[in-house]
Amino acid sequence: MPGRGFIVVSLCCGILCAGRAQDVALRWPEAVVPPEAEVGEGEPVAGWATAYRTRSFEVRAARPLDPAKLRAFAGVVDAVPVVLRALPLPLFQPPDQARPIIEVVADEPSFLAAGGVENMAGAYLNRRQCIVVRGDILFGPAAAARDLAGRRRDLNLIVHEAVHLGMHRLIGRLPPWFSEGCAEYVTAARCADGRFVFTAIEPAVRGHLALYLGAEAGRFTVAPVAAVMALDGDGWSAHVAGLPEAARYRPYATSLLLAHYFFHGGDERRGALRGYLDEVLRPAGPRHPAAAAPVLPAPPPAELQAKLSAFWGIQGVRLVFAE
Repeated sequence: MPGRGFIVVSLCCGILCAGRAQDVALRWPEAVVPPEAEVGEGEPVAGWATAYRTRSFEVRAARPLDPAKLRAFAGVVDAVPVVLRALPLPLFQPPDQARPIIEVVADEPSFLAAGGVENMAGAYLNRRQCIVVRGDILFGPAAAARDLAGRRRDLNLIVHEAVHLGMHRLIGRLPPWFSEGCAEYVTAARCADGRFVFTAIEPAVRGHLALYLGAEAGRFTVAPVAAVMALDGDGWSAHVAGLPEAARYRPYATSLLLAHYFFHGGDERRGALRGYLDEVLRPAGPRHPAAAAPVLPAPPPAELQAKLSAFWGIQGVRLVFAE
């Protein structure tokens, strides 16, 4: 249930009948307007130069952070739990600690030592239940660079990783394409003014694809659906790492399109997704053994790929599925 201090504008309006209660419960928000950022001093932590507290997180930094950049960072990262709570699916499954930790390390060597991946600026470390980001990128001189939608481009990264943290108890229990698709979907919905808007999500998705893939005559090359859906967690990481740099976003692009398919396919599709997530979250026991893994109801990959091509073709987006 959404907490206090923010506004959720619902797509549902008018007088509701009792028979439509299930449909109403699955209605998507029009927009989520997060509260203003709040930043305070945190408790000192050995090995870190300074610590801060935001509304939802504890931030530990290797160096003191610029106050204006820290406030912008806090406003974005604190918005993610708000958005996940507002969506009518049980996606908000954070770690148990009251304030999950974000570590701001000094540079790439420190990032790699903390468990990050080469050529990346941030990562959610599931086993440590924390986010690690490079301070030289998110708080350095280039941090004000904007993307085509006017958003701070570097902050797209923190949205993506904060979604993974917010879905912590689902990570490893969901196919990686779904987890990555959720992270990219929320990132695509973020506007330059801090709102997350879902009524114009198709143009937002198209713009997000253009940002990371480029577009040649309205055409986007994305990974084949069958290849993406076949990957497990370890396979995802190895697959992406083995791709040429220009193709590394393609699996994420396909995952974003798949997340949109399940989120915006009407109440029946949403209801099936909700039932699947409820089963994933159900504690294992004699009646629900852990070995009986739930299966997300979905068309075969070839049919699903054809559906994506047809839908996005109507939106003026030509999809080319290729490695």
